[in-house]
Formats: sequence, C-alpha cells, structure tokens
Amino acid sequence: MAKMSAHKPAGNTVEAARAQLAGLRQYILDKDLVSIPGTEQANVMESPPYQRWNFAYIDIPGPYEKNLPSVYYVAPPDPKWTKAERDAYIPGAADLEFTSVHEVWPGHFLNFLHANRSPDLFGRVFVGYAFAEGWAHYAEEMMWEAGLGNGDAETHIGQISNALLRDARFLSSIGLHTRGMTLAQSEALFRDQALQDAATSRQQAARGAF
Repeated sequence: MAKMSAHKPAGNTVEAARAQLAGLRQYILDKDLVSIPGTEQANVMESPPYQRWNFAYIDIPGPYEKNLPSVYYVAPPDPKWTKAERDAYIPGAADLEFTSVHEVWPGHFLNFLHANRSPDLFGRVFVGYAFAEGWAHYAEEMMWEAGLGNGDAETHIGQISNALLRDARFLSSIGLHTRGMTLAQSEALFRDQALQDAATSRQQAARGAF
C-alpha cells in the first residue's frame, strides 16, 4: 500500500483522471467487455468547495435531461491541511485508476448510459441504488480480472485498496448508526484497517455520519 500510494499520478489529479478515462474506454472496447450505448463522455473537473467531503463522485444527467454532459468531480487537498496531509491525500496512480473505473468506465457512468436509454419509463427513472453501487464495485474487480494492468502487482493493490475502502464504509455506517461507534472510532477504522491516509480517514468518518 505504501509503495502504491507513493506512486502519484502525473500532473494533478484532474489531468490524470482525464487521461485515464480515454484509456479505460478503449480497453472496454478492445476487450469487448460490455456495450457502450452512445458517444457521450464524462468531463473531469475539480470538485466545487462545498462538495469536497469525498475525494471523487460523478454527476450524471437524469433521464429527462437532454444534451447535458456528465461531470466526474475530483477533489484537491484542502489547503488548510498540513503539507504531509495534502501530499498523502493525493491517491496513488493505481488507486485513482480504479476510482475512475468505479465512477465512469465501466462503472456508474456506463450504468446510467444504459439506464437512461431503457425502453421502459420505470427503468429510466428508478435506478436501484443497490444495483448501481453493486455494479460499480463489481466493475472494479471485473476490470482487474479482465487484464487491466497486465498482472502488475501495484495495479492489483490499487483495485484491492478501493474494495477495502468500501468494506470499511459498510462497517462504519453500521457502527455509527446502530452500534454506538464514535467518529473517532470510525476514523481509526479507516486509518488502521483500511490503510487510508489521515485526511481521507477524517472525511470518511464524517461522511458515514450522514
């Protein structure tokens, strides 16, 4: 994890994520993994300040909106953090790649390209949260199993670290809302068991509270 996290992406995270998307889309096409209905792309932008409570997320137009882009938002480190925390918050290149897999190709973005084209109105409007998140989580491991990274161990750590983060979120949510877990205990869970940096651990504990 330390080696993977130390291998930072080239440029800033917005530029790096933007470069990753083109390669991931082409990989899906080359491997014929899943159909891509349409030519839409996801723009990559820096998250606005009020939406920096998580490192990355995607904003996808709904089924009644036409000709609007999807936006894959990536948050920079908070300038109020220490330099060490800011540096650690920037994910390793392999970690970022599987975040891009989860959010865009072939995760949430592709899921909604299909959902928004459903011939059934119910299918367009009511996309199940469990399925949408389940598909994105599945897509991470599927891309590794389909050969993304050509067996590179650091790439595999990037995939596993994302899966481990989801597991910690699951345990944190249950703990905070049903078992009396404190924010400090949740933060420790992310830091000590999911091997997240200090700033991310604070963010994820706070996120679990809401």
